[in-house]
Amino acid sequence: MAGKESSRGPTADTVAANITTLRESQNLNYTQVSERLSGVGRKISAVGVRRIEAGERRVDVDDLVAFALALRTSPATLLMPKIRQVGPADLVAIAEAGPESEANDVWAWLTAQRAIDPALDYLEFGSRSWPGWILRDVERMVGATREERMQIRKDVERDIGTS
Repeated sequence: MAGKESSRGPTADTVAANITTLRESQNLNYTQVSERLSGVGRKISAVGVRRIEAGERRVDVDDLVAFALALRTSPATLLMPKIRQVGPADLVAIAEAGPESEANDVWAWLTAQRAIDPALDYLEFGSRSWPGWILRDVERMVGATREERMQIRKDVERDIGTS
């Protein structure tokens, strides 16, 4: 038995709006974006691109990555609500249900710098979110001297983009 397709949420609207913003800021038409998508192995017609921007076609995760490559940005940028309109303390929605969060906190979460939920332990979040090389740096801190920990911390901050 087939399930009912879920309705569009704020993330779908965000991705569509950011594709439009980035396409227009690069003076690209739908055909040019379609050609760039083909160049990264994702065939979406110009009409398909227009339908995505209009909210008439869904974007799956493979589409998301292809659009990020084609528009020369990151997937996190496409997922960030109101990327060009908000300041760091402005509230943005990231899910249909649940509270809005400050834009700066959403960006930090999207880029795995910290959890969106301030009650979640930093290292617990990191253990689920960071690539292996960052986790290994954090593990090196255990048993390290204060001076070594300071250097490892700088390495980790550089790797996760907080410095």
